[in-house]
Amino acid sequence: MAGGDAAAILREIDSGTGERELGEGAIADILCPVRWLYGDRSARTFETAARRAQSHIAQVTIVPVARAGHVIQFDRPDAVAEAVRHVATAVRS
Repeated sequence: MAGGDAAAILREIDSGTGERELGEGAIADILCPVRWLYGDRSARTFETAARRAQSHIAQVTIVPVARAGHVIQFDRPDAVAEAVRHVATAVRS
């Protein structure tokens, strides 16, 4: 992650992904499938955030994406498209 704001952004993500603001009840009510992608070249903060969300939302499936950084849609658009297809198929089932 580059840029002068990187450290602040990572600290913000470390502090939570909305679970405190929304409340655990609202987050636990998420029933649709969730594919949470993170790039294997990203800061570990993003994987930690995914695992924290998964601890609150049963529907979260974490998918590490090889050869991708934080901007997965540019590094690996194929992985993003596959995640969308997977969720769309699961919702139709």
